[in-house]
Amino acid sequence: MQVDLQRELQGAFEENTKLTTLLDEKVSKNLIDRIELEKKVAGLKKELEKSHEDERTLQAKIEDLRALQDLPDKVDSLMKQVCDLNEELCAVQIERESLVSAKACSKEEAQQLRENVQSAQEQLVKLQDDLSKAELREKDLTHQCTNITEQKETLRKDLVRSSVENSRLLTTVE
Repeated sequence: MQVDLQRELQGAFEENTKLTTLLDEKVSKNLIDRIELEKKVAGLKKELEKSHEDERTLQAKIEDLRALQDLPDKVDSLMKQVCDLNEELCAVQIERESLVSAKACSKEEAQQLRENVQSAQEQLVKLQDDLSKAELREKDLTHQCTNITEQKETLRKDLVRSSVENSRLLTTVE
């Protein structure tokens, strides 16, 4: 940029010098035409440089746009991935709801089983109590049976003795 400014400044000095020379020496019309042509050439050079700069800017924009050409395909691909992930998410949510429902059912079944176990334990305690009572009753009845058997044996012995004595008395009486 400094070089451009120096060129312009140099060009301005040259023009100023030429104009001064023209005025002082009354230069011919060809020389004036030449100066005007040089001014036009300088202006056209500036326009050309600006045009080249604009072209480079446009070329950079074109490159940027070319880089963006793949974006619709990428967007489509990403949208497809989003759809696939949404479907997978829905499936996972359904499975989760199913598992939560199964867990609730399992809790209910577990509660029912606990109640059944509690009831069975209560019945077991009652049966054990009944068994203890029955064992005591059996022991008592066995004891009574033993006593009765002993009494029976005693009575039988008494009967045998009485029979023997009765027979003896009958024999004696006869």
